[in-house]
Amino acid sequence: MKIGIITIHHVYNYGAILQAFASYNIIKKYHQDVVFIDYDNTTFKSQRNIFLPCNTISNILRNVRTLIHYKARKKKIERFETEYKKFKLSQNHWYNTADFAKEKFDVIITGSDQTFSLYLTGNPADMKAFFLEDVGSAKRLSFASSLGEKLHMLTTADKKWMRKCFQKFDAISVREELSADFINELIGVRPHVVVDPTLLLTREEWIKEATLFNYKKGEYIAFYTVLSDSWVSEYVLQISKITNLPVVALHPKTRYDLNTGFDYIGDAGPREFISFIKEAKYVITTSFHATVFSILMHKKFISLKLGIGNRIGSLLSTLSLNMRFVEGIENVEIALNRLTDDINYEKVDKILQRQREDSINFLITSLQKYDNKSEFA
Repeated sequence: MKIGIITIHHVYNYGAILQAFASYNIIKKYHQDVVFIDYDNTTFKSQRNIFLPCNTISNILRNVRTLIHYKARKKKIERFETEYKKFKLSQNHWYNTADFAKEKFDVIITGSDQTFSLYLTGNPADMKAFFLEDVGSAKRLSFASSLGEKLHMLTTADKKWMRKCFQKFDAISVREELSADFINELIGVRPHVVVDPTLLLTREEWIKEATLFNYKKGEYIAFYTVLSDSWVSEYVLQISKITNLPVVALHPKTRYDLNTGFDYIGDAGPREFISFIKEAKYVITTSFHATVFSILMHKKFISLKLGIGNRIGSLLSTLSLNMRFVEGIENVEIALNRLTDDINYEKVDKILQRQREDSINFLITSLQKYDNKSEFA
């Protein structure tokens, strides 16, 4: 049985490439013939460019900033490309849904990550391939896919098209309750809720993949954000002053961080990201996957809520870590207390282990239906 995984695997985003690595390795434990469908699109390709088109003031300013930090940026890209080249890829490079006719798969798995977020890139055409509308005779399986946080952008026509696609799936799992609720409303069948694949690998397995992060162990606050707002930077700055700990950040400096004095590391790849979390004393983040790795590495952390926050909220609720989710309406003292409070990771690990077993069982059971001669049987 030949299995193809279609996910977001060739972008310079820590969470995307680490979930792809985890998805592949989990499936590989049970079945040997599995590859990534090497799907690309215009937006993903443009996001890999070091410099942006100089057609707006914003892009020009970003290009100036990139030029200043060009050496570090180039090193970071090289590290991401090294990981991408390690993936076992499909024979053909795919660009749109028509390319599904290029190669034959017995099963195509979409996910993990926000593969069901139709407006993730701003252009639905970029994302339609992940919905497996027309894949011939291949069985369709969703594993830990997410609808993201742009459901409010969906039109009536979008929902009608998505309903048609979801009804063709042989098995669907998602990683948030909200995603499950949405699909259930569309097709009358509730998807199975599983954990993100990064959580299916153990702490020990991830540590083996880490590359040492070149910063003094345990004596810094790790700060990573994929969104920005003035109150976020202010929270981090105030906590840094109170704890007398420096802040180390891996994301590009935002306009809100200009006068904070944070230390920015611009050349870290995916493996350095793991150590960045592991070696920190505290972690403050708005990122789903930085939250995931904080939990895996048994860190004291808080996740700051920007936007709807259903992905992080669902994860923390599942693991009884709701108090680690902080909103901007709360004061810094409350955030600090939540950050420095001890976490009962023995309890968290027990919940997580049950979630792992349930998620892997869903995957095994779903694939077992299609291959009685495989290791699943």
